[in-house]
Amino acid sequence: MTHYAVELDRGALLAAWPTGRGELATTVAELPTRDPDATGDLLDLASALTWLSDVLWRCYTHPASSALSVEPNSEGWRRQQNRDAFPEVVPAVVDPELPDEQGLLVESYNPVVEAAHQVGRALHAVGDPGLTERVASDVGIELAAVEDAERGELTARARQAVALSRDDVSPVQVEAANQLLHDTLLEPSEELIDSIEPTAAAVAAAHWLHAAATVAAEAADIEITQVVQYADDIEALNFLVPTLVLTHLQTGTPPRAVVISMVREAALVADGRIPDVEALAARVTAARELVARHEATDPELHARLAMLGLCDLNPASPAPDLLEDLLDAIRGCYLVYAECADLDDDVAPEDEAASDAVTERVTAGFLTTVRAEAAQRRDRLI
Repeated sequence: MTHYAVELDRGALLAAWPTGRGELATTVAELPTRDPDATGDLLDLASALTWLSDVLWRCYTHPASSALSVEPNSEGWRRQQNRDAFPEVVPAVVDPELPDEQGLLVESYNPVVEAAHQVGRALHAVGDPGLTERVASDVGIELAAVEDAERGELTARARQAVALSRDDVSPVQVEAANQLLHDTLLEPSEELIDSIEPTAAAVAAAHWLHAAATVAAEAADIEITQVVQYADDIEALNFLVPTLVLTHLQTGTPPRAVVISMVREAALVADGRIPDVEALAARVTAARELVARHEATDPELHARLAMLGLCDLNPASPAPDLLEDLLDAIRGCYLVYAECADLDDDVAPEDEAASDAVTERVTAGFLTTVRAEAAQRRDRLI
């Protein structure tokens, strides 16, 4: 989401938003006053704008289409109500609900509408028509960015979608990620991180990991679900999550279902909710067993408890973290393949040219075989 801040030295209202490689910022407006007594009202305005951005982008990360039901008063119904309120946002910013003569205030149950009114009330407290006009314009830009992201157009301010975790995916974005991985599997292009929504990219990466693990497992004569842990012995990487993904894929579950399920679970945990009671009970049992085997002050105990977690992904950024783990695991599959490939070559260590030629042949063989394997599974990508 976009964060708003007051720069007191220059007297400006700033907006900053994440991308895949850092944050971008812009000046929304020069502030009408630098009076210290007005600082509180300006900070209230920045806080209200940040909250408005949060609820707007939640409509993107939690679309009604991903809810179990859209029946009245269901979660999906509430999400659709929030999304349908977008046309009310700018008018509420310009002309908000204010307390009446008795100090009573009408507040909306819809968080999108109420957040917009709070921005409007903060602007009313500042009392500068020029600032209201510029803030309303910026809110319009924020709304357009969310709508662009929904269409898969991750440009300008909509680029912040690459730092978010959506619990649904666009087939267009998955296909774009699939093509990028086909072309640059072992060295994913910056475009994959900068321009593709991470949940969609993770779906494509899971598809390619399955193909890469299949090829590496055959070379090493091990089970597919053992490949990433095998790779961890060659080069340190996080093998737990990729192994879990491969385990699900081996049962026939499509990549999309695996990734979205894991991202949704983490999103529920981030909201302070329990996604799966039985899974939680199993984690509690595992934690109790660890406690029973260790002293309370044992550092190993605390490290292992931290690894258990409440879900398999980082609730703060599940999709970007999952994508990173899957890309590392694909590289790990290559390391396994390279170590186990039968090259029938006797190359002296000092012969760099010959060594480079062998490496190129191994890499080409891996990529060719993995691409063929991925093509055979193409129908399961979406």
